[in-house]
Amino acid sequence: MMLVKLEKKMRGIFLPGIVAGVFMVGLISTTVAAITATSFSTLGATKTASQAQQFGQAEAEYIKIMGYNNYASLVHERQSMEELVGEDGAKYQSKVEVADTSTNGEGREVKVMKINVYKGNEINSRYSEEIPLVSGLDYSEKFDAINNLIDAITNRVAVLETNMADLSNRMTNAEKNINAINADLSRLEELINENADAIAANRASIDKNASDIEAINKQIVQVKGDISDLRTDLSSLWAALNQEIANRKSEDSALQSKINAVKADVASLQTSVATITGRLNGKEFVKNYSKQNNISLDYEDDEIVAYVDGTKVPLSSQGNIVGKVSDNGYIKLSNGLIVQWGRFRNRPPYDYSYPIPFPNKCFCVTLADVDKSSSELNAYVYNEDRNHFGFGSDEDGLVEYFSIIAIGY
Repeated sequence: MMLVKLEKKMRGIFLPGIVAGVFMVGLISTTVAAITATSFSTLGATKTASQAQQFGQAEAEYIKIMGYNNYASLVHERQSMEELVGEDGAKYQSKVEVADTSTNGEGREVKVMKINVYKGNEINSRYSEEIPLVSGLDYSEKFDAINNLIDAITNRVAVLETNMADLSNRMTNAEKNINAINADLSRLEELINENADAIAANRASIDKNASDIEAINKQIVQVKGDISDLRTDLSSLWAALNQEIANRKSEDSALQSKINAVKADVASLQTSVATITGRLNGKEFVKNYSKQNNISLDYEDDEIVAYVDGTKVPLSSQGNIVGKVSDNGYIKLSNGLIVQWGRFRNRPPYDYSYPIPFPNKCFCVTLADVDKSSSELNAYVYNEDRNHFGFGSDEDGLVEYFSIIAIGY
């Protein structure tokens, strides 16, 4: 009996305060939601859900306080929440039922109480929560839970008060900002009206500039295309030029080789001519002696012959040197080089034919005045080829004796 009385007494002490505290939390939350709804109409749905949650949590806390031993009296069908949370609860209904019964690991029976909160006569609930009630809990645990609940409610109230103050400041600042923005918009509208003509002129100028820029861009694109084509042409020209340079270098190298060969032949010929000129005396070559043999060269019957110790040896039979020794003669060397010479008396201009034609080419012709009768003769050669050449003088008609040497192959 004493336990029952103590339980009833404790409920009499704590239940009104707890319910009042829960209701205060709900009322403060409702007030904040109302302020928010006034300022921001889009939060209406959120407010409804928040109120349903707050009212449901208040009844859930009440069920926890009543405990396992009173679960049967806590079950009810849909009914108004006005008696529990005040006049704001008149718009909401709650339903409490036993959702499940089980036994925990300690062998205690657990009743799961399910609460659904509805707005008015809506079919679907706005909030639901399940609260487990365990048998055999002593009152000290309930008292601790009650004290924790009171502390939590106090903290929630303090947080809500802080949030309300912060929201009020934000709303005040927002109102100031809106007023400032409205003033700026009004001033901007005045400026636009005052400068409408200038704005229109600037807009026309911008449109004109945009057109000019578009035309310039087209020209830039065209110039870029021309530059690209020019680069392509320059690349092709550069490649062709490099190829031509390479070809010219190759040709120059080959030509230089030929020139070097000709220079060597001319040098050899010059040596041979010097030797022949030194030995030539009328129709007979200067004799040449060696320590072993008496050797001499002579010209007989249009043929160069050699005598070795008195024995006649025709050079043509040896396949080395052939020719004709006379005033107008020639000599063919073993390497194919031909030297021709001659004497004549005539007046320029005059055409002179070689003793024999050069088979391939005449390299050069040298002309000299034999009598030296005039120091200002200035004779010259022109139109030389494999068969003949012409010669002239600054004193045309003057009769002179001339000698020539022609070299070719």
